[in-house]
Amino acid sequence: MDSEYEFGKDYAERIKKLDIYSKGFHTGCIDCIMPVGNNIEESKWWIIDWKSNFISKNDLTESYPFNYDYKNMKQEMYKHHYPLQAHLYLLALHRFLQWRLPNYLPEKSLGGYIYIFIRGLPNSDEKLFSYNAIPGVFSSSVSIKRILYLDKLFKYD
Repeated sequence: MDSEYEFGKDYAERIKKLDIYSKGFHTGCIDCIMPVGNNIEESKWWIIDWKSNFISKNDLTESYPFNYDYKNMKQEMYKHHYPLQAHLYLLALHRFLQWRLPNYLPEKSLGGYIYIFIRGLPNSDEKLFSYNAIPGVFSSSVSIKRILYLDKLFKYD
């Protein structure tokens, strides 16, 4: 696994322990696919998924945007296996683009994933506590190496 991307080797080890044969293992669907760029063929394509998770630091009754910082959202992602979900969705996107986009190259076209924790988004009048991150928004670029590995693993010939 690539160490420069979110959820590397430690998360891969955790996946090995999952009971993938349990009922309802994965029942979701992709909320949104968004191209970012000047035209379709030269865009980076991103998966967007909305989450309604309740993240509270101390008081179980209150959830504020500052509870939805990078560290807390990363823990929530890890806890609920959202990295696995994101990679399955990115595999589906990869296969779709391969089928539908002329001259498709994953290195050029796959962007990554954005998870939006809607309870953590600040109101328009609230000041953001960081210029580098928006509360409630967790994103990561894609590891092409991982997606190509998954593509081979789930070959459908």
